Formats: sequence, structure tokens, C-alpha cells
Amino acid sequence: MFGIVFFKLKNPSYYLYGIVICFIIIHYCYGFHVVSLRTRTVIITPSLYDKKKVMVHLSVFSKSLDKEIYKDLLVVLDELKEAGVTIVVLIFPLFIRHKKLRSTLFFQYKLERENIILESDTISCHKKPWLFFLLMFKKYILKTPNLKLVPLTNWYQYTLFLPHNNISNNYC
Repeated sequence: MFGIVFFKLKNPSYYLYGIVICFIIIHYCYGFHVVSLRTRTVIITPSLYDKKKVMVHLSVFSKSLDKEIYKDLLVVLDELKEAGVTIVVLIFPLFIRHKKLRSTLFFQYKLERENIILESDTISCHKKPWLFFLLMFKKYILKTPNLKLVPLTNWYQYTLFLPHNNISNNYC
């Protein structure tokens, strides 16, 4: 709809056309998500540059972290391991509550049993501006209760290193 309005302008601006086309290409490349058939709480976003790296997001942005999400993460990690993925990045603003990191001891224990290496690091909101604006909109405009205690500026990023699978990578 947006593109049709711009193409109907009497004085065409090729810069404007370029911006619209770039927006469509970026949306197509970064708007691609995969949902597992066995889980519905997480979404997988493949990396554009590395076929062995993916990002995992919550399907409902403001859903609170509970056992169901952690169980679904473990199911998705098994599927990704079978597909030949070796790096999984998790960035959930909900990992922090009251400016403290939530306890993930049970999750870490399960990962250790699967021989998955976990690294955690803080990440600034400036590295993910779209996620920052989405979080700000849901927190202050929509006043979502689960986001009430979530800080906007600092988040945690978990990087999971999955063990190499000797099965051929027919999925990627």
C-alpha cells in the first residue's frame, strides 16, 4: 500500500523509490522466521551470513519466562542440533528483572547434560534498536504488565554453542 502511494506521485523521486525498495529487501531478509512444529513459544531467525548460526526469540514478546518456554527451548535446541546449527543466540529482555539477572540454574543444568556450552554477556539496547523501540512501545504505550519491571537499556545475551553433529547437514 505504501509503495503504491509513492509510485502514483507525479514527480518521481528516485531516492524515495530506492528507500522503499531497500525497506522491502531488508524486511524480506530480516523478517524471515521459522517456527518449530513441536513448539509455539519460540521463533527461530536464521543468520544471513552464517548458516550454522541462528537467533531465538519469544513468539509473544511480552510472555513471561516460565518452564514451558525453557522446555520449548530445549526441544528447539535438539532440532537445531540435528540441522547442523552450532551457535544459538538468545536475547530476551525478560532475562533481567529489577535490574538483576533471573536465575537460570535449571536451564544451565539441562544444557550441561546436553554438552551445550553457555556464555552470557550484557548487551546494550543500541545494538538492537528495533527491539528497543518495540519494547518501549509495549511497556509504555500498551502498558503490558509483564514488562513493567524490565529495564529498557541493558539486556542479557546468551550464546549457546551446540556440539557438532556427525550427521550430514541436509537441512541447511
